Formats: sequence, C-alpha cells, structure tokens
Amino acid sequence: MVVAADGPIKSFADLKGKKVGVGAPGSGTEACYRQLLDIYGMKKEDVNSQYLSFSESAEAFKDKHIDAFVVIGAVPTSAIMDVATQNAIRILPISADILAKLTQKYPFLAPVKIPANSYKGQSEDVSSAAVNALLIAGNQLKDDMVYNLTKVLFENQPELASAHAKGKELNLQNAVKGVSIPFHPGAVKYYKEKGLMK
Repeated sequence: MVVAADGPIKSFADLKGKKVGVGAPGSGTEACYRQLLDIYGMKKEDVNSQYLSFSESAEAFKDKHIDAFVVIGAVPTSAIMDVATQNAIRILPISADILAKLTQKYPFLAPVKIPANSYKGQSEDVSSAAVNALLIAGNQLKDDMVYNLTKVLFENQPELASAHAKGKELNLQNAVKGVSIPFHPGAVKYYKEKGLMK
C-alpha cells in the first residue's frame, strides 16, 4: 500500500473514507485488497475504491486524485519507482499479528520484507505479504524428473540470480511457505532431504 510520506495515512485502518486505487476489477491486486479489508475488519464501503491498473493508479496518485494505491508485484515495481521519483512516499507495513492472521486465513500468502532502499525515500525494511511464484508440475510427471528439477533450481540459485533478478529471490528456506496446493512427490522428496518437510 503506497501513501504520501507526509500524509495522514499511517496504517491500513486510516484508509477509511479515502480514495484508494485497488487494482483493475477482478484482478489479483483487487483480490488481495479484499483479503486485507477482511483481516482488518473493514467493509468495502469503508473505502472509496478506485478500480485502476498500476499505471493508472500511479498517475492518479501523482495528480492527487487518490490517497493511496495497492500494488502486487515484484520488488522493485516500476509503478512505485515512477511515483517515488516525483513524490515522497511511504509503504504501509503490515504488523506481525495481522500478517499471522492473514497467512493463516489465506495460506497462499507469505510474510515478506521489502528491503530498505527498494524505493527512493524508503530507508527501512517494510513488513508485507507476498504471493509467491510457483512452478506447477502435473501429476503425470515422474517423481525423479520433478526431484531433479527442484534440486537443479535450488542448487544452481547463484547462476539463476546472475541471469535474472527474480533468481535472487529463490530461497530454499522459504520454498514451502505460502503454498496452498499439494506438492508433487518429487519435490517433497527433495524438501524432506533438506529438512523442510517431515
């Protein structure tokens, strides 16, 4: 959740009565926004929701037509970077107790830290929630193939990180967090070897 650094919005609850860019209708961003409303005990009517894409939200925020906007995306996200070049921003943190409730009710979400200095003016880490990227393997794939694929991905993470920015986020310790679908038996075998599953 992006807000003005010098504005009155210090927490999610402060969004009551404010104009908020919540993502395009039916988007994953809008769905995550509704999940946050639920956990914070707020109703849709409590906020003046504006159904805007990331770029539309960024433009509306810069023009002061909205007070805040939701972004679900990789860090750093270009829409936030663009806004932060012209406006002092703050990214609202999600407290540990809210994160615990959020990830318990919506197990496909996982706690995450937005590293300090990801955006201009953001001098500290920010606690938030993430929707993890998943590699889906069908049941018809042999266990050995999925085991080897999983092993190659994690054991070659430095090479992935040097080839693509998202490779830096591949982390074995977080591999089984925020996943709400069954793991393929080949992946389970690898994760058990590494002590991540029993």
